[in-house]
Amino acid sequence: MKQAHARNLWVFGLGLASPLFFGMTSCQSEDGGLALPNAGHGGTGALGGMKATSGGSGGSGGTDVSLAGSGELAGASGNDEGGSGPSSGTGGKTATGGTDATGGSHHTSSGGSSAGDAPGSGGGSELGGTGGTSSSEGGMSGATQDDGGEGNVPGEGGTSGGSDQTPQSLCVFHSPPSIVGGGEGGAAPAPGGVLVATNAFVGPYLTDQTGLTLYIYGADFPGDCNNPPVSNCVADCTQSWPIFDAGERVLDPSLDDGVFGTLDRGGGVFQTTYYGWPLYRYKSDTTSNAINGQGKSKTWFAAEVELPNLMIMRGPVDSGGVKYLSDDHGRTLYSLSGDTLGGSGVEPASACSGDCLAAFVPFAPGAVYPVTTIEPHDVALFFRADGSLQTAYKGAPLYLAKSDLRSGQTNGLTLFGGALVLP
Repeated sequence: MKQAHARNLWVFGLGLASPLFFGMTSCQSEDGGLALPNAGHGGTGALGGMKATSGGSGGSGGTDVSLAGSGELAGASGNDEGGSGPSSGTGGKTATGGTDATGGSHHTSSGGSSAGDAPGSGGGSELGGTGGTSSSEGGMSGATQDDGGEGNVPGEGGTSGGSDQTPQSLCVFHSPPSIVGGGEGGAAPAPGGVLVATNAFVGPYLTDQTGLTLYIYGADFPGDCNNPPVSNCVADCTQSWPIFDAGERVLDPSLDDGVFGTLDRGGGVFQTTYYGWPLYRYKSDTTSNAINGQGKSKTWFAAEVELPNLMIMRGPVDSGGVKYLSDDHGRTLYSLSGDTLGGSGVEPASACSGDCLAAFVPFAPGAVYPVTTIEPHDVALFFRADGSLQTAYKGAPLYLAKSDLRSGQTNGLTLFGGALVLP
C-alpha cells in the first residue's frame, strides 16, 4: 500500500535543449518518486498531467503520476491510491486509465486490464471482466487472473493488469509466518515483528521491533509467486549481515502482510522476505535509527517501505561479481547496441522496433525511484518515436527482456546486442 510521506526527491522537468529529453530539479513531494511533468498533452492520451491532474476516462487517475488519457495511451495509472473514479475508463489501446479503486502497484504503475468495462483492483491480463473490488489493493500480492473476476467476485490479487509495460505478469512472494526462528552462524535470533521508521535520506523504512534497520541485498534474487527467493548471503556474510526472522510476523499497522513471506534456509532457520527480498540486519547498527549499512558495496540498502524501482544488482562472484541495473523485482535491465546514446545536446533514441519489441519491453515504470547510490542526474526520460515514454540511464535507453522469467536471469544478452547496464 502506498505510504504518503514527505521525502527529498528528484522530479523530471522539461529539458531546455529539446522538448523530448527531460532533466531533473529537486523538490519536496508528499508522495515521493520521480514524477512526470505535464508536457501539454493532458487528456490526449499521449502523457497526461502530473499528480493526476489530467484524469482520463476512468476518474482522476493515480496519486503520483497518471498516463491515463482519453484513448490513445490510457493506462499506467499511478500508485496504490490511484483511480478516484467509480470504475475504470473504457478507452485506451494498451490499458484502461485507472483501475477500479487502487490503480497499479506502487512499483510498476501499470494500468488496468487490456479491455473490459470495470476491471477489479487486481485487474486481468486480457479480458478484464467486471472485476472485484476487495482484493489486495492493486495486485500487491497474489497471481494475476486472466479474467479479472466476474460480477462482484473479487479478483485474486493480481498485479494491476497485463499492460505490456512488463514482460510477464508480476506477483509477490508470500507465505505464512514462521513460528520457529533462529540465527545463523552464531547470530542470536532477531526480535520478531516489523516496524516502520523514517529517515530524511531514505524516507520510511523497515526496522525490527527494537528499531534496528532492515536491509535488502542486491546479490540476492527476490522471489515471486512462481519462484522462491534465493539468498546469496551465506557463511561469513551472515556474520556482518545477520538474517532477520520476524517469527509470527507482527507488523506495523501501515504494512500489508501480503507482501511479506518466509524463506526456509534449512536446518530450522527461517528468514523474513519483503516483496520477495530476504531481509537482514547490519552488525554495525547498534542503536535504533542507525542506517550505517546504506549503500555498502553499492548493493546493500535499507528496506524502504516503497522500494526503489531502479536498483543495483550483483552477479555471482565466480562470474566476476559484475554490478548491473535492475528493477525492483530484480529483473535485469539492458541497453541495446543499435540505440543512440543521449548526451550533451543529443537526445537518446531507441532503434528497437518490430522483432526487437517482440523480445524487449522499453522500461517505463511511470515514476522512477533510483536507489541512493545512483546519481539522479544520470536518469532521464525521453519520448520514443511512437510517443510513448522510456527511461534512459547515462543516455542509454533501458529495456526488460521478455525471456527473463524471474529475477537474476540475463537471457537478453544474446539478443539485438543486449548488454548489462553498469552503474
